Amino acid sequence: MAWPRLLLALSAGLLLACGAATLIPERPEERSHGIAVQRSLNLRSAALTYRLGAVERDEQDGVRVDFTLQNGSSRDIEQGLLRVILYGTDGRLISARLPFAGLPRARSRFMSARFGAVPFRVQDFGLEVIFVVP
Repeated sequence: MAWPRLLLALSAGLLLACGAATLIPERPEERSHGIAVQRSLNLRSAALTYRLGAVERDEQDGVRVDFTLQNGSSRDIEQGLLRVILYGTDGRLISARLPFAGLPRARSRFMSARFGAVPFRVQDFGLEVIFVVP
């Protein structure tokens, strides 16, 4: 009984330690189906939403996107996997997977996604849920 909790705690610690790491972009053939997460300024009941923060380009031509993930559902989320998508002109996009752990019901969490070199001007941001474990 203690081993699953220990593994979960170690996983959560590793996720927090890697929070500032640059995400590895997905290749087009790696993009599986995801469910779009809607943008909302306020917590919505029965929905997982996000509030967009800053989108900044750094001196190495990388991009950092700050956002707040909001859990308005009636369930706590133990862990999940998001797809972060940056959209540019002419249909260009780059996406990467971002894991998270421990998002209680009716709570929000600030998150940051860092991409290495992004070869286009970012025009929009999207977020998809690949999976969650309640």
